[in-house]
Amino acid sequence: MFSLSSALAMAAIRAVYGIVNFTAAYFIYRYGTAEAGLRINAIVGSIGPIFFTTVTIIGLTGAASSLQVHKIIMIIIGMVLIILGTR
Repeated sequence: MFSLSSALAMAAIRAVYGIVNFTAAYFIYRYGTAEAGLRINAIVGSIGPIFFTTVTIIGLTGAASSLQVHKIIMIIIGMVLIILGTR
């Protein structure tokens, strides 16, 4: 199963990304225009896959000892397909 340090790292990274999203929402509201909102949303959307990939890799390294190799490969393929599908 996950070690505490892996789970803590995953939670911390997701918390940071949550703060980034809340900050972006604040700035979208603050600027109040659709153009500024689109720019801010584009920035947040472009860094989203980095957070997703990082959290997935940390999770895989934490759970690698309890997962079979073919399941790890399926998770990696799924991660790549998600990233490609959302481009």
